[in-house]
Amino acid sequence: MKAWSFSRQVAEELSHRPLQSASDLWSELLGMGVGQPFAATGFEWGLASPLAVRRAYRIARALKLSTSVELKRRERRISYVLSVEGAVDRFCLDYPLKPGPFLRGCFLTHGYMNSPERGPHVEFRIAQSQAEDVVGMLKKIRVKAGTMPHHGGITVYVKGQEGILRLLAEMGAHQSLLQMESLRVVRSVKNQVNRLVNSETANLVRTVESGVEQARLLSDLSKTPGWESLSGGLLLVAKIRLAHPDWSLREIGQAMNPPLSKSAVNHRMRRLLRIVQQQGSGLFSDHWD
Repeated sequence: MKAWSFSRQVAEELSHRPLQSASDLWSELLGMGVGQPFAATGFEWGLASPLAVRRAYRIARALKLSTSVELKRRERRISYVLSVEGAVDRFCLDYPLKPGPFLRGCFLTHGYMNSPERGPHVEFRIAQSQAEDVVGMLKKIRVKAGTMPHHGGITVYVKGQEGILRLLAEMGAHQSLLQMESLRVVRSVKNQVNRLVNSETANLVRTVESGVEQARLLSDLSKTPGWESLSGGLLLVAKIRLAHPDWSLREIGQAMNPPLSKSAVNHRMRRLLRIVQQQGSGLFSDHWD
Protein backbone atom coordinates (compact mmCIF):
# COMPACT_ATOMS: atom_id res chain seq x y z
CA MET A 1 0.00 0.00 0.00
CA LYS A 2 1.39 3.37 -1.00
CA ALA A 3 1.66 6.10 1.63
CA TRP A 4 -0.86 8.40 -0.06
CA SER A 5 -3.44 5.75 -0.89
CA PHE A 6 -4.82 5.33 2.63
CA SER A 7 -5.28 9.10 2.93
CA ARG A 8 -7.16 9.04 -0.35
CA GLN A 9 -9.25 6.13 0.89
CA VAL A 10 -10.24 8.03 4.04
CA ALA A 11 -11.15 11.11 1.99
CA GLU A 12 -13.24 9.01 -0.43
CA GLU A 13 -15.15 7.49 2.46
CA LEU A 14 -15.75 10.86 4.13
CA SER A 15 -16.91 12.46 0.88
CA HIS A 16 -19.66 9.85 0.52
CA ARG A 17 -21.07 10.22 4.02
CA PRO A 18 -24.86 10.70 4.05
CA LEU A 19 -25.98 14.32 4.38
CA GLN A 20 -27.52 14.61 7.82
CA SER A 21 -28.72 17.47 10.03
CA ALA A 22 -28.26 21.13 9.15
CA SER A 23 -25.94 21.53 12.12
CA ASP A 24 -23.72 18.68 10.87
CA LEU A 25 -23.69 20.05 7.33
CA TRP A 26 -22.89 23.58 8.39
CA SER A 27 -20.09 22.38 10.69
CA GLU A 28 -18.56 20.31 7.89
CA LEU A 29 -18.79 23.17 5.40
CA LEU A 30 -17.01 25.54 7.78
CA GLY A 31 -14.36 22.88 8.38
CA MET A 32 -13.68 22.82 4.65
CA GLY A 33 -13.26 26.58 4.59
CA VAL A 34 -10.79 26.85 7.46
CA GLY A 35 -8.48 29.78 6.77
CA GLN A 36 -10.57 31.15 3.90
CA PRO A 37 -12.60 34.41 3.83
CA PHE A 38 -16.17 34.27 5.05
CA ALA A 39 -18.90 36.91 5.07
CA ALA A 40 -22.48 37.06 6.30
CA THR A 41 -23.82 37.28 2.74
CA GLY A 42 -21.69 34.55 1.21
CA PHE A 43 -18.16 33.44 0.43
CA GLU A 44 -15.85 32.35 -2.36
CA TRP A 45 -13.37 29.59 -1.57
CA GLY A 46 -10.59 28.00 -3.59
CA LEU A 47 -10.54 24.20 -3.22
CA ALA A 48 -7.90 21.93 -4.72
CA SER A 49 -9.54 18.54 -4.20
CA PRO A 50 -12.38 17.42 -6.51
CA LEU A 51 -13.68 15.26 -3.65
CA ALA A 52 -13.90 18.31 -1.40
CA VAL A 53 -15.52 20.58 -3.98
CA ARG A 54 -18.18 18.00 -4.86
CA ARG A 55 -18.92 17.47 -1.18
CA ALA A 56 -19.05 21.21 -0.48
CA TYR A 57 -21.38 21.77 -3.44
CA ARG A 58 -23.77 19.06 -2.25
CA ILE A 59 -23.76 20.43 1.29
CA ALA A 60 -24.42 24.01 0.17
CA ARG A 61 -27.29 22.86 -2.03
CA ALA A 62 -28.73 20.80 0.85
CA LEU A 63 -28.64 23.97 2.97
CA LYS A 64 -30.56 25.73 0.17
CA LEU A 65 -27.76 28.18 -0.56
CA SER A 66 -27.15 29.60 -4.02
CA THR A 67 -24.03 27.76 -5.15
CA SER A 68 -21.75 27.57 -8.17
CA VAL A 69 -18.38 25.99 -9.00
CA GLU A 70 -15.79 27.38 -11.40
CA LEU A 71 -12.90 25.33 -12.75
CA LYS A 72 -9.56 27.11 -13.05
CA ARG A 73 -6.46 25.93 -14.89
CA ARG A 74 -2.98 27.28 -14.29
CA GLU A 75 -0.37 25.53 -16.35
CA ARG A 76 -0.87 21.88 -15.38
CA ARG A 77 -2.61 22.60 -12.11
CA ILE A 78 -6.38 22.50 -11.74
CA SER A 79 -8.27 24.17 -8.92
CA TYR A 80 -11.89 24.95 -8.16
CA VAL A 81 -13.65 28.04 -6.86
CA LEU A 82 -16.79 27.42 -4.81
CA SER A 83 -19.09 30.45 -4.65
CA VAL A 84 -21.98 30.60 -2.18
CA GLU A 85 -24.48 33.39 -1.88
CA GLY A 86 -27.21 33.86 0.70
CA ALA A 87 -27.80 34.68 4.32
CA VAL A 88 -25.19 32.25 5.61
CA ASP A 89 -24.84 34.15 8.87
CA ARG A 90 -28.09 32.64 10.15
CA PHE A 91 -26.40 29.26 10.40
CA CYS A 92 -23.75 30.72 12.69
CA LEU A 93 -26.52 31.89 15.02
CA ASP A 94 -28.80 28.87 14.84
CA TYR A 95 -26.37 25.93 14.85
CA PRO A 96 -23.37 25.29 17.11
CA LEU A 97 -20.26 23.80 15.51
CA LYS A 98 -19.89 20.05 15.98
CA PRO A 99 -16.32 18.72 16.28
CA GLY A 100 -16.78 15.52 14.24
CA PRO A 101 -18.31 17.10 11.11
CA PHE A 102 -16.01 20.12 11.39
CA LEU A 103 -12.93 17.89 11.42
CA ARG A 104 -14.36 15.81 8.57
CA GLY A 105 -14.59 18.91 6.41
CA CYS A 106 -11.14 20.05 7.48
CA PHE A 107 -9.65 16.67 6.57
CA LEU A 108 -11.21 16.77 3.10
CA THR A 109 -9.51 20.07 2.28
CA HIS A 110 -6.43 20.15 4.52
CA GLY A 111 -5.92 16.60 5.83
CA TYR A 112 -3.45 13.81 5.20
CA MET A 113 -3.02 10.38 6.77
CA ASN A 114 -0.20 8.00 6.01
CA SER A 115 -0.59 4.25 5.77
CA PRO A 116 -1.16 2.55 9.15
CA GLU A 117 1.40 -0.04 8.07
CA ARG A 118 4.07 2.64 8.41
CA GLY A 119 2.81 3.93 11.76
CA PRO A 120 -0.39 6.01 11.92
CA HIS A 121 -0.01 9.77 11.54
CA VAL A 122 -2.65 12.41 10.69
CA GLU A 123 -1.94 16.00 9.64
CA PHE A 124 -4.02 19.12 9.00
CA ARG A 125 -2.00 21.72 7.08
CA ILE A 126 -3.69 25.06 7.68
CA ALA A 127 -3.13 28.77 8.18
CA GLN A 128 -1.48 29.62 11.47
CA SER A 129 -4.46 31.73 12.56
CA GLN A 130 -6.72 28.64 12.40
CA ALA A 131 -4.52 26.23 14.33
CA GLU A 132 -6.15 27.02 17.65
CA ASP A 133 -9.61 26.24 16.24
CA VAL A 134 -8.56 22.84 14.90
CA VAL A 135 -6.63 21.91 18.07
CA GLY A 136 -9.66 22.97 20.12
CA MET A 137 -11.97 20.74 18.08
CA LEU A 138 -9.60 17.80 18.52
CA LYS A 139 -9.49 18.47 22.24
CA LYS A 140 -13.30 18.29 22.41
CA ILE A 141 -13.19 14.70 21.18
CA ARG A 142 -10.32 13.89 23.59
CA VAL A 143 -7.62 13.70 20.93
CA LYS A 144 -4.24 15.19 21.80
CA ALA A 145 -2.62 17.19 18.99
CA GLY A 146 0.70 18.93 18.39
CA THR A 147 1.69 21.74 16.03
CA MET A 148 4.72 22.62 13.93
CA PRO A 149 5.48 25.27 11.27
CA HIS A 150 5.00 24.26 7.65
CA HIS A 151 5.60 26.40 4.52
CA GLY A 152 4.18 29.67 5.78
CA GLY A 153 1.39 27.95 7.71
CA ILE A 154 1.19 25.40 10.45
CA THR A 155 0.65 21.67 10.65
CA VAL A 156 -1.62 20.27 13.33
CA TYR A 157 -0.70 16.62 13.77
CA VAL A 158 -2.06 13.64 15.66
CA LYS A 159 0.03 10.59 16.50
CA GLY A 160 -0.80 7.46 18.42
CA GLN A 161 -3.15 4.63 17.56
CA GLU A 162 -5.91 5.40 20.06
CA GLY A 163 -6.21 9.09 19.22
CA ILE A 164 -6.33 8.44 15.47
CA LEU A 165 -8.94 5.70 15.86
CA ARG A 166 -11.09 8.09 17.88
CA LEU A 167 -10.63 10.80 15.24
CA LEU A 168 -11.66 8.44 12.41
CA ALA A 169 -14.74 7.40 14.39
CA GLU A 170 -15.76 11.01 15.07
CA MET A 171 -15.28 11.99 11.42
CA GLY A 172 -17.35 8.99 10.30
CA ALA A 173 -14.60 7.02 8.51
CA HIS A 174 -15.78 3.71 9.95
CA GLN A 175 -14.51 1.45 7.14
CA SER A 176 -11.04 2.98 7.38
CA LEU A 177 -11.19 2.59 11.15
CA LEU A 178 -12.01 -1.13 10.80
CA GLN A 179 -9.15 -1.59 8.33
CA MET A 180 -6.76 0.12 10.71
CA GLU A 181 -7.99 -2.03 13.61
CA SER A 182 -7.54 -5.15 11.46
CA LEU A 183 -3.96 -4.17 10.65
CA ARG A 184 -3.31 -3.57 14.34
CA VAL A 185 -4.62 -7.05 15.23
CA VAL A 186 -2.52 -8.69 12.50
CA ARG A 187 0.57 -6.79 13.65
CA SER A 188 -0.09 -7.79 17.26
CA VAL A 189 -0.45 -11.47 16.34
CA LYS A 190 2.74 -11.36 14.26
CA ASN A 191 4.65 -9.78 17.13
CA GLN A 192 3.33 -12.39 19.54
CA VAL A 193 4.30 -15.22 17.19
CA ASN A 194 7.78 -13.71 16.75
CA ARG A 195 8.21 -13.46 20.52
CA LEU A 196 7.18 -17.09 20.97
CA VAL A 197 9.48 -18.25 18.16
CA ASN A 198 12.39 -16.25 19.56
CA SER A 199 11.73 -17.64 23.04
CA GLU A 200 11.53 -21.22 21.76
CA THR A 201 14.70 -20.71 19.72
CA ALA A 202 16.55 -19.35 22.75
CA ASN A 203 15.37 -22.29 24.88
CA LEU A 204 16.46 -24.74 22.19
CA VAL A 205 19.91 -23.14 21.97
CA ARG A 206 20.30 -23.32 25.75
CA THR A 207 19.18 -26.96 25.76
CA VAL A 208 21.66 -27.93 23.04
CA GLU A 209 24.54 -26.04 24.64
CA SER A 210 23.77 -27.66 27.99
CA GLY A 211 23.55 -31.12 26.41
CA VAL A 212 26.83 -30.71 24.56
CA GLU A 213 28.61 -29.66 27.76
CA GLN A 214 27.09 -32.59 29.68
CA ALA A 215 28.22 -34.99 26.94
CA ARG A 216 31.76 -33.57 27.11
CA LEU A 217 31.96 -34.10 30.87
CA LEU A 218 30.48 -37.59 30.66
CA SER A 219 32.95 -38.48 27.91
CA ASP A 220 35.74 -37.54 30.31
CA LEU A 221 34.06 -39.65 33.01
CA SER A 222 33.92 -42.67 30.66
CA LYS A 223 37.71 -42.72 30.65
CA THR A 224 37.96 -43.09 34.44
CA PRO A 225 37.40 -46.00 36.86
CA GLY A 226 34.24 -44.22 38.07
CA TRP A 227 32.48 -45.12 34.81
CA GLU A 228 32.49 -48.82 35.65
CA SER A 229 31.00 -48.18 39.10
CA LEU A 230 27.89 -46.41 37.77
CA SER A 231 24.55 -48.06 38.52
CA GLY A 232 22.44 -49.32 35.61
CA GLY A 233 20.05 -46.31 35.69
CA LEU A 234 22.83 -43.73 35.78
CA LEU A 235 24.84 -45.55 33.12
CA LEU A 236 21.87 -45.67 30.76
CA VAL A 237 21.22 -41.91 31.13
CA ALA A 238 24.92 -41.24 30.58
CA LYS A 239 25.04 -43.38 27.42
CA ILE A 240 21.91 -41.76 25.94
CA ARG A 241 23.36 -38.31 26.61
CA LEU A 242 26.65 -39.26 24.94
CA ALA A 243 24.74 -40.57 21.92
CA HIS A 244 22.40 -37.55 21.74
CA PRO A 245 23.99 -34.34 23.02
CA ASP A 246 21.22 -32.29 21.39
CA TRP A 247 18.34 -34.02 23.18
CA SER A 248 16.42 -32.36 25.99
CA LEU A 249 16.04 -34.08 29.36
CA ARG A 250 12.43 -34.85 28.46
CA GLU A 251 13.52 -36.64 25.28
CA ILE A 252 16.09 -38.66 27.22
CA GLY A 253 13.40 -39.71 29.69
CA GLN A 254 11.06 -40.79 26.87
CA ALA A 255 13.83 -42.94 25.36
CA MET A 256 14.21 -44.99 28.55
CA ASN A 257 12.29 -48.15 29.43
CA PRO A 258 10.19 -47.53 31.36
CA PRO A 259 10.06 -43.79 30.50
CA LEU A 260 11.21 -41.29 33.11
CA SER A 261 9.96 -37.79 33.82
CA LYS A 262 12.09 -34.76 33.11
CA SER A 263 12.53 -34.28 36.83
CA ALA A 264 13.79 -37.84 37.31
CA VAL A 265 16.27 -37.51 34.43
CA ASN A 266 17.46 -34.17 35.81
CA HIS A 267 18.04 -35.80 39.22
CA ARG A 268 20.14 -38.58 37.65
CA MET A 269 22.08 -36.08 35.53
CA ARG A 270 22.98 -34.07 38.64
CA ARG A 271 24.22 -37.24 40.33
CA LEU A 272 26.35 -38.01 37.28
CA LEU A 273 27.85 -34.54 37.29
CA ARG A 274 28.65 -34.77 40.99
CA ILE A 275 30.54 -37.97 40.21
CA VAL A 276 32.36 -36.09 37.42
CA GLN A 277 33.36 -33.46 39.95
CA GLN A 278 34.55 -36.08 42.40
CA GLN A 279 36.63 -37.76 39.72
CA GLY A 280 38.18 -34.40 38.83
CA SER A 281 37.27 -34.91 35.20
CA GLY A 282 36.03 -31.37 34.52
CA LEU A 283 34.11 -28.37 35.74
CA PHE A 284 30.72 -28.82 37.41
CA SER A 285 27.58 -26.70 37.07
CA ASP A 286 24.40 -26.84 39.15
CA HIS A 287 22.29 -25.38 36.35
CA TRP A 288 21.77 -28.16 33.84
CA ASP A 289 18.37 -28.13 32.11
